Amino acid sequence: MAITELVNINIDLVLVGLSVAGIALLGFLVYFNNQGSATNQIFLAFAMLTVLWGISNYFEYRFTTIPATLWALRVHLFISTWHAFLFFAFCYIFPHEKRTFPKWFTRALIPIVVGTSLLTLSPYVFTHINQLAPAGEVTNPERGPGLLVFSMVAFGLLFSGLYILFLKWRRAVPAEKSQNALVLFGMSFTALLILCFNVFLPVILHTLTFIPLAALFILPLIASIGYAIMRYHLFRTKVVTAQLFSFLLCIATLVQVLFSASIYELIFRTAAFALVLVLAILFVRSVYKEVEQRETIEKQEKELEQINSQQESLLHFISHEIKGYLTKGQNAFAGIVEGDYGETPPKVKALAIGALHEMRKGVSTVMDILDASNYKKGTMTFAKEPFDIKKTVLELADELRFMAEEKGLQLDINFAPSGDYSAVGDEAKIRRHVFRNLIENSIRYTPKGKVIVALSKTDRGIRFAVSDTGVGITEEDKKRLFTQGGRGKDSVRVNVNSTGYGLFVAKQVVEAHGGKIAAYSEGPGKGSTFSVELPIAPNLAFINRKDA
Repeated sequence: MAITELVNINIDLVLVGLSVAGIALLGFLVYFNNQGSATNQIFLAFAMLTVLWGISNYFEYRFTTIPATLWALRVHLFISTWHAFLFFAFCYIFPHEKRTFPKWFTRALIPIVVGTSLLTLSPYVFTHINQLAPAGEVTNPERGPGLLVFSMVAFGLLFSGLYILFLKWRRAVPAEKSQNALVLFGMSFTALLILCFNVFLPVILHTLTFIPLAALFILPLIASIGYAIMRYHLFRTKVVTAQLFSFLLCIATLVQVLFSASIYELIFRTAAFALVLVLAILFVRSVYKEVEQRETIEKQEKELEQINSQQESLLHFISHEIKGYLTKGQNAFAGIVEGDYGETPPKVKALAIGALHEMRKGVSTVMDILDASNYKKGTMTFAKEPFDIKKTVLELADELRFMAEEKGLQLDINFAPSGDYSAVGDEAKIRRHVFRNLIENSIRYTPKGKVIVALSKTDRGIRFAVSDTGVGITEEDKKRLFTQGGRGKDSVRVNVNSTGYGLFVAKQVVEAHGGKIAAYSEGPGKGSTFSVELPIAPNLAFINRKDA
């Protein structure tokens, strides 16, 4: 058999497969986009019934016996009744996600559709067939009075649905008008083609020539809604791409049907197409699920980021207020200690000294939290002034020696005998957040032994290091060092004043000056070393934030 003859035999089957694949994939794509939407649910039902409608239309003229052909015609009208009903239901509920149907819909319209659909299966619509048309041509049956009822119901549902869509298009806001116009055009064009060639011409004029082309009438609907999806980005690009790929795969499978040389080969290739279509729908669904999960995670991350921002603002406000109260208390106790209010009894003075020490620790803790918040928000400022790192570290060592001796620790200074240790930067912030913080930490986390403060020059600048014989650092704790709120697993047990902000701020200050900070330890109980390298020459790239 020639290829041309084979193509002529199977072309209508390919058209059916083309429309079935397109409307099925489109229906599931719309449904997957929002499974809780009433509009999407009804559109999926309409799409699935459209698939059945296209298949039943194909079998109208494929049977070779009178009983089979007669029942094929009746079943097609049965499906057509419900197809028109779902068309109307979709037009009525579009584009609402949540909408209930009125009482007349359930109490009047549905019973009419049920009665009409059952009527189409009776001899009152198609009574009998006098002569069977050749295979591939549509048989003209004898019509009964029930066909008029079917025609009135089908025409009424289709025209009513189009009229409702038209009213919605007129009332739509400008942003939605173009989208609604595409849906109106696709539904209208498809409905009018079906009415003209599958209802009016066959029923009124008894012209059956165009019935095999019914599958083509679905294409305007697929094209218009598909264009709306692409034009207005109604669905995710990745999902639409997956659907387009699936559709092309279905078409490639359909092409094989054209070249079927026997009925068995035709059945096999048609079954292969059906399998590919099912797999394509599952593929689109899996892609949609993946995209949906990723978007959910991104949404949760944005919400979490917003919550964190709000919490940081609240923390900043509270810390700022507490700082004010603590500062006032600190000044009051300092005045008592220094005798600003007259001679202070020894017991009161000792109490004031202890309270002043605690107040200063409280102010320092709050300042760490405030500075961490300011740095994260980009409002921390740095002054670029020359200063002597050696002088700063020596002053700090003298200030903190009492703290070390109180714990029975030895505080050693290991400086190179000579050399220029000048740098450019914010001395106050480097002094408090970097040098002081690292020395104090070593003292706090060293139960016994000694703390060594070293200062030397390297090829890249000035190296400050603090070594101790303290509790050491575990591999797990190393991962949390220098992170916001990052504290060691047992840090609170060793140092009850640990906030987890000190090293985080120290790292930001060092890096803002173009330097590096690092921590080393051989493990728990083996001490640790924290080192800082700062450049000697002014670093023009160093951050000078003045956004506050």
